[in-house]
Amino acid sequence: MHPIQNPQIEKAIEKLKCLSQDPAQRALYQAREKELRDHLSRLIESHREGWEKGREEGIQEGVAKGREEGIQEEKRRSALKLRAQGLSAELIASVLDVSIEWVHQLKDHE
Repeated sequence: MHPIQNPQIEKAIEKLKCLSQDPAQRALYQAREKELRDHLSRLIESHREGWEKGREEGIQEGVAKGREEGIQEEKRRSALKLRAQGLSAELIASVLDVSIEWVHQLKDHE
């Protein structure tokens, strides 16, 4: 009798004894364990790759959005400077490649 009194450990010890006595059973057990480890490794790798791809796509989207916001902010500043110089909404729209409505909305917000 083993000094350990845990039924689950006792069951594991008995299974280990059976497996260690039969080479065919041991080979099947080892093959199954290897497949489980390989499967877990593939899952972990897939998760890591998915996370990295998502992160990279997020960074790219963030950069693109930031760039567009920067362009819009620069157009807004330029429009305000041009308006302060007395240029017409039509000329500002033409120079900055924006709509006349955009220029008028800018006037309404400032």
